[in-house]
Amino acid sequence: MVRRHNNQLPENLPQLQNLIKRDAASYHEEFMQQFQHFQNTIEVFELTPDQPNKTLDDLVMFMAQVAQCYPKELEKFPQQLINLLQKHNTVLDNNIRMTFCRALILLRNKNLLAPTDLLELFFSIITMPRQSFEDVPGKPHNYGYKKFECQT
Repeated sequence: MVRRHNNQLPENLPQLQNLIKRDAASYHEEFMQQFQHFQNTIEVFELTPDQPNKTLDDLVMFMAQVAQCYPKELEKFPQQLINLLQKHNTVLDNNIRMTFCRALILLRNKNLLAPTDLLELFFSIITMPRQSFEDVPGKPHNYGYKKFECQT
């Protein structure tokens, strides 16, 4: 008989996130387990920052969502994301870069990050080489050129 594992908290981040927001103290141990998993995933990510990593995406957003529940434990989390973006700016997978930025904006909206820190970071990553943006599928500027060429 096959057992379903959908309700196990360490595996089900949305459910754990919901429970933590309702009663953070009761789920501190489960949070710490996910936090350790996040730290280990970051170490692996540092070896290949150009590769997509769905687990890291999920964990980053989970940490950002529950950051106000565990401010002491996640005190360095915003700076950790900023450091990763600055360090691997030109090689980051586009989805991971976007996830990091979304998480930082969420942290800013919860007043867990100073607006000046976020603005400085965003202005620094705007100077990214153009070729990194050209790999993004579905960009609006990819569609217009052939249309104009055909009409002339």
